[in-house]
Amino acid sequence: MGYPAQPVVVGVDGSERSVEALRWGATEAARLGGLVIAVLACGAVRLTAPYAPVGARWPAEATSPAEDRLAELVEAAFHGSPPVPVRQVCDPRPPVPALLGYGDGAALLVLATSPGPPVLTAVGVRSGTGQAFGSTVLALVRHAPCPIVLLPVDRHPDVSGRSGRTALASA
Repeated sequence: MGYPAQPVVVGVDGSERSVEALRWGATEAARLGGLVIAVLACGAVRLTAPYAPVGARWPAEATSPAEDRLAELVEAAFHGSPPVPVRQVCDPRPPVPALLGYGDGAALLVLATSPGPPVLTAVGVRSGTGQAFGSTVLALVRHAPCPIVLLPVDRHPDVSGRSGRTALASA
C-alpha cells in the first residue's frame, strides 16, 4: 500500500513575489506527486510582556480579506488550472508559527525572498546577491521541520521578458 506524498507548503505573504513561489512550489509538488498547501498567515505579530494578558482570538470574519487576497494570488499563479491540487489556508497565527505548523510533515517549505538593502542589519543577514533575509526567514531557517527553498530575487531578467532565475530557483 502506498503512502500519499508529502505536501509542498508555500508561504504566501500577499505580494506579487508569492505568485512565483506558488508556481515553483506547484512544479515541485507535481514532480513529487503531492499537493500544494498555500499558507497566508493573517495574524499580527504581537509583542507581549509576560505580565500582559494575550488578546482574544481574531473573529472569523477578520480572515475574509486575507482569503480573498490568497484566492487572487492562486488565480494569478495558475489562471484557474494548477498542475496539482492547491489547498488554500488563511491561518490566524503570525507567519512563523503558522508556517512551522504546516511545515511539520511537509516535503518542502517554499518562500520567495524580497529585495533587501545591500547592508547587514540587526535583523537580517546579507546574502551573496545583496538581499537581506528578514526575521521571519531567519526564524524559519533556524526552526523548520523540513527543507526550505528560498527563491531569490531576480537580479538579471533576460531580454525575452521571462525571469532570469538562478541555479537555486531552477534546480
